[in-house]
Amino acid sequence: MRILHDKGNHTFYLADTDGERIAEMTYIIKNGIMDINKTYVDEHLRETQIARYLVDMGASYARHEGYKIDASCSYANKVIQQYYPDLAAHPVLTV
Repeated sequence: MRILHDKGNHTFYLADTDGERIAEMTYIIKNGIMDINKTYVDEHLRETQIARYLVDMGASYARHEGYKIDASCSYANKVIQQYYPDLAAHPVLTV
């Protein structure tokens, strides 16, 4: 599995052998904050953790570029808060 990064369209994605995108994560960058605004995985791949892998790739990119992350996608936000709290622009406080 090879995740590709289309920087011009702010997308990490996985394509099938015909070039059709079967999984993707989109984001926007504003004021040094990466907003992961969508994750999509084709129905037949939903149990494969590809969405998690896409968010991991986004987090790696954000770290490399020095961005914080404020994910408006609920799935991505959950992953960022749990596994990448140091990148969260608005960390969740726990008691």
